Amino acid sequence: MLRGPPCIATALYLLLITDLVPASSVLAGGTVTLHCQEGSNRTLNRDDIIQINWRKENDVQHLIHAFTKTLNATASNLTDGRISFLSPEQPLTLRITDAQPSDSGNYTCAITTTEGLITNSWMLHVSEVTTPSAAIYVSSSVAGVAVLLMIIFGIIYYITRSTSSKTPCQIHQTIQETNQVEEPVYDNPVENYALRFNTLYDSMPAPQVR
Repeated sequence: MLRGPPCIATALYLLLITDLVPASSVLAGGTVTLHCQEGSNRTLNRDDIIQINWRKENDVQHLIHAFTKTLNATASNLTDGRISFLSPEQPLTLRITDAQPSDSGNYTCAITTTEGLITNSWMLHVSEVTTPSAAIYVSSSVAGVAVLLMIIFGIIYYITRSTSSKTPCQIHQTIQETNQVEEPVYDNPVENYALRFNTLYDSMPAPQVR
């Protein structure tokens, strides 16, 4: 278990490392440009440069590109055409096109001049490109189904509530009103009497003949 002073020292160390090594992030397929003199206030003349060294390191790759001006010689193991320099005669700017996750790593540039050494470092992270179109399509489909189900349940709830809100007497009265046959009414009392007599006669059972 770490105690107070080591923890403080570790935190300070991480802060210093973060400040000294800038972090760059780019999506896969993008273009990365690293300038060897980035952040430097010194103005370099072409005659002052003796040698330029580039180094890239990660878990699986160790790339080296060294240019010596006095010998006009270059030693490099860069074979990927996506990685190039804006000026091969003076490789101060490194460019990576169609960046891939395998390009992630720590890049370091060192310039040896007649007045001393200039170094610069970058921590590059290339992330995969995600395609959210499928997720959007699925979420839209789910939303459409949910709306349809809400409409169906709303209709069922309305019908059920309308039926359950009636009392048994109201339901019985509705059935009676549906089954009730309206009898004709005549202005002449004699016709009304005859109608009622015929209705009563029709309801009587027929006589049995022996």
